[in-house]
Amino acid sequence: MENKTIKSLTVDIPVRVTMTSVYDAPFEFTSSIDDAGQIILTPTSKDVEFIEANTDGNVDYDIPVTEQETTIKQEGNLTTRSTSIMLHANMITENENTEVSADVDEIGQCVIWPLSKENTFVSA
Repeated sequence: MENKTIKSLTVDIPVRVTMTSVYDAPFEFTSSIDDAGQIILTPTSKDVEFIEANTDGNVDYDIPVTEQETTIKQEGNLTTRSTSIMLHANMITENENTEVSADVDEIGQCVIWPLSKENTFVSA
């Protein structure tokens, strides 16, 4: 039987997100952990949704996520904002791979998960 070492780590996760807002709804969200150990970012308004989310690990950016500027585009009642956010999360790990990926689900939430299947988030 293999002896596995399980560690608890605090990691900083830079994520580049693009969100849309209708009628000037605030670009605010809450964070939670789902049953699969993924971080879920949920907009606080039904008039806001994530439309894109990436990390340095899943997109080859010319400029690191943490150094990218915020951009805002207004088209009628729709505002689109691209910005970088830094999440502080606690992760249970069985190996040294703490890389993560991010995407947007079908209802406009940002989902962030560990690339290693053995790892899971416990708080963010």
